[in-house]
Amino acid sequence: MSGDIVKQIRSFEGLGYFDLSTQADLICVVETSCWSKKRARLLLKPATGAINALPGGSKRTAESICMLGRIPTTGEYKMLRVGIVYPAIVQPCQVITLGSGDGQSWREKSSPPVRVSTRFRFVSVVGGVAYFLSDCFSVNTPDQRA
Repeated sequence: MSGDIVKQIRSFEGLGYFDLSTQADLICVVETSCWSKKRARLLLKPATGAINALPGGSKRTAESICMLGRIPTTGEYKMLRVGIVYPAIVQPCQVITLGSGDGQSWREKSSPPVRVSTRFRFVSVVGGVAYFLSDCFSVNTPDQRA
């Protein structure tokens, strides 16, 4: 690697804290600051420079994480959003299929069987499957798939 800039995408000035999730030729940028009213969710296509805003999700979450994945059998890109609601410790989950036209919307899914971390460093997407580490407050629950 030479260190030369190959392509530059406009800055995310104005976004407080944000996480990145990548799959093949797409980058998802999600603002994670719980103090932000907007909580921007952007989908970038570096090859074309296109930037698309994703629809807002549930407003009731205190914090959330979004992961971008590609379904190998269909080639579709989907985004999974897992949030957390305090003090009840409910974890709403939502999924959106990307590129499904103007009517894109988040679909509600069931919560994980155990509480999972919404911290980006405890989540990974491999082969279209999202893997989570259990939340540190769930240490007394038996081992389960989440």
